[in-house]
Amino acid sequence: MHNPDWQLGMASSLQCGIARAQQLGAESVVVGLADQPAILPSAWRKVGASNAPLAIATYNGVRGNPVRLHAEIWPLLPTTGDEGARSLFKSHRDLVEEIACEGSAQDLDTTEDLDLLTKLLGA
Repeated sequence: MHNPDWQLGMASSLQCGIARAQQLGAESVVVGLADQPAILPSAWRKVGASNAPLAIATYNGVRGNPVRLHAEIWPLLPTTGDEGARSLFKSHRDLVEEIACEGSAQDLDTTEDLDLLTKLLGA
């Protein structure tokens, strides 16, 4: 689904995806970022299998992507700005399940990031 308001920030992209999920009758979505190639398929499967309203992958104890968002919390997601569900993971800690995953949620934004990721994947 195309987000015509992509320039308004991450929240508009998330809302666009949530709208499509609602049209399809989905009960939850699993969301991640396209610039994190070291997230393994197993992380997607493990997070998606959670029954928690909010589930988040962790890598060596550090939270990252992907995340699972149950339909009950969709109305609480931001509608503007450059933040997705991060605020919900802070404000609704009682709904969160952390899922230990292998791999890395390292962003790939710069050539330095590429060098770091190459080292991580080579290790």
